[in-house]
Amino acid sequence: AFLTGYLTGFLHKNYKGTWYPVCDASQTWINDACTAESGTLL
Repeated sequence: AFLTGYLTGFLHKNYKGTWYPVCDASQTWINDACTAESGTLL
């Protein structure tokens, strides 16, 4: 896995060209990712 941002590097990992979830994301992780990428919460 390589880190490129919340949506592509922290919550997912790339294995042989396919993205897979790293784990079941908690609501906190989801909120952090949305805030970091768009500046707003869901």
